[in-house]
Amino acid sequence: MFPESSNANGELREVTQRRRTSPLILFGGIIVIAGLLVFLVKPRFFPSDPSPEQVGEMVKLLIQQKFDSDPAFSKFGLKVERVLALREADNRYQGIATIRYEGEAHDVPVQIVANPEGTMWKIEPGALLFIAQREWQKEFQAR
Repeated sequence: MFPESSNANGELREVTQRRRTSPLILFGGIIVIAGLLVFLVKPRFFPSDPSPEQVGEMVKLLIQQKFDSDPAFSKFGLKVERVLALREADNRYQGIATIRYEGEAHDVPVQIVANPEGTMWKIEPGALLFIAQREWQKEFQAR
């Protein structure tokens, strides 16, 4: 099975062949193991993704800033009381913003995408219809 060779005395001895592992295979294996460790350990020890609470606070500030600076909204005196965010997947969240308008609180669905670099939010246009309804009522009562 193994090749044989003879020594100086003419005795035969068995020569075992030792396979060498390619450095490329070793390096690749190390990279795979390191990647798995980072993937498994990162969420616990190196939190880089914002928590749902942090996302909620950030979106609350962003929505309020929009309401205060946009002339289409600033005339209504809208106040964002809170935003509750729940992680849906990776960096996507579903949220509920509690918006106070003329003394009444309204819960509005918010779609959120957040990561360490920034946060985006979206409120569907129909979710703010309570403003139009109230303004229409005030207009109707004034006639």
